[in-house]
This record gives sequence, structure tokens and C-alpha cells, in this order.
Amino acid sequence: MNWNKYAANPVLSEGGYGSFSEYGVGTPSVVKVGSTYHMAYLAFDGYNVSSVGYATSSDGIQWTEAPGNPYLSRRPGEVFDSVDVAHPSLFWDPNESEIKAYYRGSNETTWAIASATVAAAPEPSATLLRVCALLIVAVLAVARGRPGTRASP
Repeated sequence: MNWNKYAANPVLSEGGYGSFSEYGVGTPSVVKVGSTYHMAYLAFDGYNVSSVGYATSSDGIQWTEAPGNPYLSRRPGEVFDSVDVAHPSLFWDPNESEIKAYYRGSNETTWAIASATVAAAPEPSATLLRVCALLIVAVLAVARGRPGTRASP
């Protein structure tokens, strides 16, 4: 298998000075829900502290980072992810209508896998949109009293 690299790479780069991704980004995980791509990715700030960022795209090439980044970050204290949060992996759960993420968290002695969720409203399918359009056309035809339709008295 031969991969063709996108000519305008990279599609997502490190942020500016002082940002949560100042030192770089990596290990992306992408899932498509409706017509929107959702990406979770590893980011390092200027102190080399890792966190997980989030971005969306309509084409999988042009990405918009979420204004609330980072979406997952370490939690100081005696918890399993007090030192490190990294390596997200996403999937769409249609039964729960949410995006689920697994990620690695660590403290001074333990590395563990954790989960997180984010609700994402799926976009309507093309079939649903066609059915809605046909219903609208039928309602308008009846309201206008077109021949072959029954109008209200």
C-alpha cells in the first residue's frame, strides 16, 4: 500500500507561545459523525506538560481548534492522571449519541487507561432530509389547494 501525503501538510500544528500546544501536537484520533470530523490529539505546553486538545473539520483537512482547549488535562492530587494525560482514541457510540474517548493517564507510580465522553448531536441523514422536504412540499400543496389535492374548506 502506498500512501499519498497531503501536499499542504501539516493539517494541524503547534500553537503559539503560552498555548496549551506550544511545544507540539501528535497522536491524533479522528471520528466522523454526520458530516463533521472530530479530532482529539496530544498536545504539549511550554513546560512539556501534556494534555488532550479537540478540533473539528468538515473535510478532514481544514481543522478548527475548540476555544475551550485543552479538553482533557491532568488533575493535580492523588489521582491516576495527576502527572500526565495523553494518547486519546475516539469512537462514536450511536446508542448513546456521544463521542467516547479513551486516554492514558499517569501519576508518579501508575499508568492507566481512562474514558471520557462528549455529547455530539448527529447531523440528519440524507434520507431524513428528503422525507422532510417531501412532507413540506405536500403540506404546501394542500395549503394552496392545487388540483389533485384536498384543501381545507
